[in-house]
Amino acid sequence: MSKLIGTIISIVLAVILAAISGCSDTDTYNPIYAQYIGPPVVTGMIFTDERGNYVGGWGEPTSTVAVYPNPTNGPFAIQFALEKGCRVSVWVVKAYGPGESVAPIFSSAGAETYVPYGAPIRILMDQEYRAAGISKVVWDITDDLGNAVPAGFYRIYVARDNSLAWADVLFVRDCADVPYYINLPDCD
Repeated sequence: MSKLIGTIISIVLAVILAAISGCSDTDTYNPIYAQYIGPPVVTGMIFTDERGNYVGGWGEPTSTVAVYPNPTNGPFAIQFALEKGCRVSVWVVKAYGPGESVAPIFSSAGAETYVPYGAPIRILMDQEYRAAGISKVVWDITDDLGNAVPAGFYRIYVARDNSLAWADVLFVRDCADVPYYINLPDCD
């Protein structure tokens, strides 16, 4: 049964990716800034293995970009499809789980910093041209200064032309970082 659900979710994700993967015929780039859409609150997520296969889930996922593995304790891949070549931006922001204080404070390298909602802590691609097909970017779990980020939820945004897609990921260093409402098989 869970394999059937995994197959259905994979098909749904493929359809979503196909629906949002287009680029306009013009060579203009219209940036979309996530800080104007409010704090990113995670309501669910799709769990994947290191190959991107569905292995479970939690809550009501809203992801429209594939990330794997998820949850992760190290670098992970962000994958998206493009029908034709265009410029793409990919960035990471702090996200918030249920019950977490939605405060624009980011702690890295022992210092707390005010970061407006949706402001990137890491820019992985900035208006980079990508050819048609499947593209993949890897985030090494560091901020733009190279500092390791704390465990928690993060949202990865992928912008192309006037479309914005995202994925939520949970970064954990060990089982103590897993929120109580998420059951992971290796952390029972």
